[in-house]
Amino acid sequence: MFPCPKCGRHISATRAQIGITVRCPNCNAPVAVPKTSTLPPPPPAPLVRFACPSCGQHISATRAQIGITAPCPNCNATVPVPKTSTLRLPALQPLVRFACANCDQHISATPAQIGITAPCPNCNATVTVPTTSRLPLPRPVPLPAPLQTKFQGKKRYETTVILIEDSAELLENRKKLTKWTDDFTDARNWLVRELDALHGEQYFAGIFDHQQNRSVLKMNGA
Repeated sequence: MFPCPKCGRHISATRAQIGITVRCPNCNAPVAVPKTSTLPPPPPAPLVRFACPSCGQHISATRAQIGITAPCPNCNATVPVPKTSTLRLPALQPLVRFACANCDQHISATPAQIGITAPCPNCNATVTVPTTSRLPLPRPVPLPAPLQTKFQGKKRYETTVILIEDSAELLENRKKLTKWTDDFTDARNWLVRELDALHGEQYFAGIFDHQQNRSVLKMNGA
């Protein structure tokens, strides 16, 4: 299956037609049949489910078989395939949940396994599947709380420019400029603009990545 490049109509072709140019059945544009399908296969059509009127045997058929008369696979009576399903989809049967009497291992089994004796998957002791569940349904597991980190609520990149005056050697006389951002390009551009505005001052500049916990850029100058 492949689409028409002009109108998008889905087209089907046989393998013998690969490489042949055909006409789109919708817009009549020429279309070359590709080597492989370029469209996903269509989903399978739902089955028509019905019961044999003679013995009650449940039967399934495809929609292409609607109207066909065929023998029942159980009693061989003649059965026509109806246009729509006359049976409901089978409901999933609840599991029988119980515990091993020896090791308290929780075990699940289907209703069809009721009364069957088998080894416990944990301790290998003999257990018998009871007629009804003896354990409550498991509670849904809540989502874990987000991890609390030291830098939660802050941006990823911390860009810092420290200006050092020529006549001042004490830390309290140094001017510090800081910008937080999640975008490295934004951090670098801000740093470049700040350094361009300096006029001969001594400085130390850097970008620290708090996600990787390391410096990604260091600069100093006079």
